[in-house]
Parts: sequence; structure tokens; C-alpha cells
Amino acid sequence: MKNVLQKFPKPDWAVQWVPHGCNEKVFFPITALHPVAPEFESWSTSFKKHHDVEYIMFWNNRNIRRKQPADLILAYKTFCDRLPKDKASKCILVMKTQAIDNNGTDLPAVVRALCPDYKVYIHDQNIEPKLMNFFYNLSNVTINIASNEGFGISWCESLHTATPIINNVTGGLQDGCRFTDENGDWIEFNTEFPTNHDGTYKNHGEWAKPVFPSNRSIQGSPQTPYIFDDRCDFRDVADAMQYWYDMTKEEREQKGQSGYEWVCGDESNMSARRMGERFIECIEECFEKWTPRKRFTLFNTNEIDIDINKSGVIV
Repeated sequence: MKNVLQKFPKPDWAVQWVPHGCNEKVFFPITALHPVAPEFESWSTSFKKHHDVEYIMFWNNRNIRRKQPADLILAYKTFCDRLPKDKASKCILVMKTQAIDNNGTDLPAVVRALCPDYKVYIHDQNIEPKLMNFFYNLSNVTINIASNEGFGISWCESLHTATPIINNVTGGLQDGCRFTDENGDWIEFNTEFPTNHDGTYKNHGEWAKPVFPSNRSIQGSPQTPYIFDDRCDFRDVADAMQYWYDMTKEEREQKGQSGYEWVCGDESNMSARRMGERFIECIEECFEKWTPRKRFTLFNTNEIDIDINKSGVIV
């Protein structure tokens, strides 16, 4: 059957990539002149005063196993252990998620056991998009260390607010890092090079601090029979946290601004504007190049190597 596919390949235009796009009117950097700035300033000041914090790391995911929430808490604890006590007391990990989920774990119990001395705030209530944008703008960095991830929308939303990111290098999370090849071009994946999780390319956008996985296994489910499970070491995640923490506020803002310009630009195609435009472009190309399929396709079976297993299935 493989020979059939090779002999009659699909034309390039028939398969196109239209990535997720975030609404620029929902997620955006809140500048001093924006109409919501006074409300945001009041809310953020209240949040920092209530928790007595200055440095905020944000995690916006479901409480499920592949999102690695317990690893994140342990990484945060490791990071705080490296700081002087007075500095650590001014840090907080904000987790927008379910506090307890049968598909994940009991996060308050994890915090009590692994991170009792440092501040972790779990926000497990549904919130409107405006408040979600406030959380991204409040934060110094957004983190996603899922062990397998098709896209990971939180990093894209974060860059739309000019907030830097920490991403595990797996699946769609590596798209947000914009790894570049030896020519300085954004890397392209194919069947021979389907992922950069081995660190083939190390150069990346300055708005991201990638964490390369330290080990890998095959996981799966009936719907997804097999998928690489790329797990990063919690100590490497703590290093990435330290990387952003050690920067000045101005350096972080400059790098976050670079990420904002890229994610809203025409190369990434990850804004709602470009997502809509790309969809139109792809459909128009389809109308232009489409040729009807013949009602029947005849194959000379003497020329095709077909292997049929004991169940009668072509393999």
C-alpha cells in the first residue's frame, strides 16, 4: 500500500497549515493609555498587595497528567530554594486550573507536601476573557511544560500580551520558541525531521526560554494509540525560571515585546487576523487548483507490492 501512496502523492497545495490564532482584541498588552488601564492597575495593585508579592509566574492549563502540574510545583519550589528567603517570599506561582481533578491530581495536597514554604495561588473558578488578559499582563512569565501538546494555547495568548514564555520542547510548544536553522530561517518539520526535542537546533526567539526534555517514552490512548511523551527535568525548569527572574524588568519587557510583534505578524500566522486570512488563502488556492477525481482509479496489482495480514487488512 505504501507504494500506491508514493506513486500517487497528494499535491502540495492539498495539505496546508493554518495554526491557532488568538483574538488580538481579547489578549493584548495593557498600556497606560488603554481604556482598561485604570481598572487593570487597580486590580493588579490589589492582587500584589493581598499576596505581598512582586514576581509572578503564570500557568494556565487543565489539571491533567500530561500537563505536569506537580512537576511545575516542584520546579517552583526548587527555584525558590535558590533565592534568599526575603526574595522568595515575594514570588508567587499562579495556577489557573482545577484544584482537584481525577484526570490529574490534588494540587493543594501537592503544595502542602512539596512546597509548603512558598506562595502558590490556585484560581479554580471560571473567569471572563478580560480577567484572563489581566492575569497574563500581571505575570512576568507564562509556563507550559506539558509532556505532549498539540499546540498549547496559553503560550500564544501570553505572547499576545507581550509576556515571555517557558516551553517544554515538544509538539506545538516548540512552535512558540521559533527555533531557527543554520540559515537563520524558522525550522520546518517533515517526516525525516518531525520534532526538535533532541535539540538539533538551539537558536530561538528571544521571548522564549525552551526546556529540552531529559527523557522520552511512548504513551497512548484508544483515540491516540501512540505519541511521544517528552518529560523535562524539574531542575531544568527551575533553571528557566531563574533565567527570567535574573533579568531586569526592562529586559523582560523588551523580549516580551519581540514575541508580541512576532506572534501578531505575518510569519507566525497566529493572530485571529492571520488565521482568518490564511483560511481564505487556502480555500482560494483549492478552488484555483482543484481537479475532480476520476470516478474510478484502476491499479495494476502486478506492479504493486501489497501485504495482507491474517485479518485481511492491507498493511
